Amino acid sequence: MSNDDHKCSLAQLERALEVLDGKLKRLGLNAPVQIRAIGGFALMKYGIRAADRAFTVDIDSVTGDFAPEVMAAIHEVADEMNLERDWINNDNVMDGDDAELVASIYQARWIDDDTAYECIRLQLASVSTLTRAKIIAADDDEVPEEHHH
Repeated sequence: MSNDDHKCSLAQLERALEVLDGKLKRLGLNAPVQIRAIGGFALMKYGIRAADRAFTVDIDSVTGDFAPEVMAAIHEVADEMNLERDWINNDNVMDGDDAELVASIYQARWIDDDTAYECIRLQLASVSTLTRAKIIAADDDEVPEEHHH
């Protein structure tokens, strides 16, 4: 299977998280890296999107910026596993807005994933949160004006 378009399966992303977890362990961070997954990755984790034939390119995370050493580890995993550099992507947190605001727009509820990582706290948006996020994304102006402060 060619990986030119960099689509990857749920299994590849889960493997990438394991590899990242190992790298983070060596960094000796004082707190786990938080990943709050919203979008395709979360849908596949829930089995809403068939994991064997559905592909996503990245894990969309509603979190603030990662520390530089964490970003470096994410990029290392990307190089080693032939993933997009931003396979964990928090670009959907708009400039100047914070993760909490985005979460409040989606009325987000987060569910801890039961995968046992040592240095990653993976949370999945609840199904109703994912549904709202999809509806909001499908809406032309993504964020209603009154949410801009």
